[in-house]
Amino acid sequence: MIDIPTTGTTPSKKPGAVSATQLNAAIPRYLSVGNPGPSDVVQRAVGLMRTLADQKKALKPSDLFQVVSRVSTLATRALTKTSITRLAVASDYKPRNAMIALDFGPADGKVMDGFTRVVPGDLRVSGERVPALRRPEDADFLAEGLSGVKTISMDVPVGAYRIILMTQDLGDSRFNAPLGRQIRINKISFVVTSSNPDQWIRDALLSGNSNSFDKSGLNFSGGYFSEDLSQLLKRQESRQMGGAIIVEGQSSDGKLVIELIGFKTDTTYLIGLIVEPLEQVSDVVLSSPALRKQISLRSRLSLEAKVLAAAAVSGIEPEAGQTLEEDKSATTN
Repeated sequence: MIDIPTTGTTPSKKPGAVSATQLNAAIPRYLSVGNPGPSDVVQRAVGLMRTLADQKKALKPSDLFQVVSRVSTLATRALTKTSITRLAVASDYKPRNAMIALDFGPADGKVMDGFTRVVPGDLRVSGERVPALRRPEDADFLAEGLSGVKTISMDVPVGAYRIILMTQDLGDSRFNAPLGRQIRINKISFVVTSSNPDQWIRDALLSGNSNSFDKSGLNFSGGYFSEDLSQLLKRQESRQMGGAIIVEGQSSDGKLVIELIGFKTDTTYLIGLIVEPLEQVSDVVLSSPALRKQISLRSRLSLEAKVLAAAAVSGIEPEAGQTLEEDKSATTN
């Protein structure tokens, strides 16, 4: 039997037969137990697929394809996950290195310094119905936004970018997924997890050129300054907290198309968007937990390639959906 442990990276081998159904039921826990990072998930997936390849006689070729495909799917899906992070905005925030900074809201609203206003009917945004919303707030940037946005299209130079999509908790069940269930950046998808505000990751601060925040003692990693923001954010009013998703995207044709996908009765709510060249230091300061959730697009694509290569070596071609070699002696379940 092929035993899938709850720890470690490579399943052990035991005599006997195991069904594809048993394996499929155990795989999700094996890949996720212990809250592993993306590289850990890939390491577990690759180790499992190699073990399966060594034990082909324990499964029919069709079952081997089914199990390896499930491992591959779950591992690559883990690499696409992105979460909303609680976001505070410094009172004197002004974009530092942003190529694009958009402030969504009504035409008569106050525009944040350094931003361009986007109103209903703007050609850069589209959706079935895109009204402006306003709520009483001390922080003007968090007070206004657009709902119902499905697509944002912008012209940009060819290159790699950091994209910061911002929202606010309106306390309204219609906005349970304010940034969608899935975000697609130039056809590359990211699955949005933990949309409920109670599950937003803590924490981030949009600081930029703010004079109220001393960065001299901060750590720096992956394009972000980072530290424990808990004490600093205690001074922020809870109603001045929004949420942000930070993802990376590439443009090879001078276009940046952002799609917010996966709605039934829910709708989007956007208050702002920042596009930063990837080589620039981000205006967002992240807590350590929030920084750990970030995965670069380059790392993601590299890890996905490892998963697909391991699947192919295991005896299947994932995209073709057929076995590469038929093992006539394979046992039945």
